[in-house]
Amino acid sequence: MAAGIYLVYFAPVDYCIYIGQTLNIHRRRLEHKTALTRRVHENKNLMFLHKKFGIETYRFFVLERLTPEKEWTTEHLQELEKESILNLMNSGFLILNKGHYEGNFWWIK
Repeated sequence: MAAGIYLVYFAPVDYCIYIGQTLNIHRRRLEHKTALTRRVHENKNLMFLHKKFGIETYRFFVLERLTPEKEWTTEHLQELEKESILNLMNSGFLILNKGHYEGNFWWIK
């Protein structure tokens, strides 16, 4: 079981991304794909892209795989996720996450 920071996007619009963190990358990859396929994903932006482009264009990419030797806390993962969001947002990516962080983030709702 590997923890890490990941991003989800659909190949035709690879500048629109969802960034997440998890204690189990493999499980989270399956959860996203299953929710999209069943059309019950909680992120409306990802659902829109899935409906428009199809599951065959779905991509899940691990940004940072964390060493399994250390016990990672959700708080630490959230900080790493926040850093990734800021870095990618400053690089011109459109972030599709819900607004669950404080600060000067531009969230799509």
